[in-house]
Amino acid sequence: MPTASRRANKKLSQGREVDSHSCRYDEEDRVTESEDISDGRTYRFSVPEDMMVCFIRLLKRGPIWTAEKTPEVERLQAEHVAYGRRLIVAGKLILNGPMLDDGDLRGVGVFRVGSLAEAQVLSDADPAVLAGRLISEVHPWMIFKGILPE
Repeated sequence: MPTASRRANKKLSQGREVDSHSCRYDEEDRVTESEDISDGRTYRFSVPEDMMVCFIRLLKRGPIWTAEKTPEVERLQAEHVAYGRRLIVAGKLILNGPMLDDGDLRGVGVFRVGSLAEAQVLSDADPAVLAGRLISEVHPWMIFKGILPE
């Protein structure tokens, strides 16, 4: 086993677990492990001092997607936008917006929350996802500190 992997495993064993589907943090509260609750994969990584982990949300066309403007679609869209605004006001969703082309990827957002599980639960609670208009996919994302809005 390479030295870097042994160091990462040592940090993981000393870390504290936040909840059953969450991230592990090292002694400096840096995310070092996360469990993807959608398919059981475990991501193990070491986070350098100048970086942080947040969670990127991809919203794709769902099984009942339609480009047609109906009263139901307009209602769902309004609820979707209102839900996103509530998450922004709560400080949990820090970037969010639609894609401007006509592909299957409909929107992208960035969560700053304590775990992948929390991000997935928040994303799955979106009214458009609950209705099947959109499908939610959430991934841990390592970025440089200070690059995103506080």
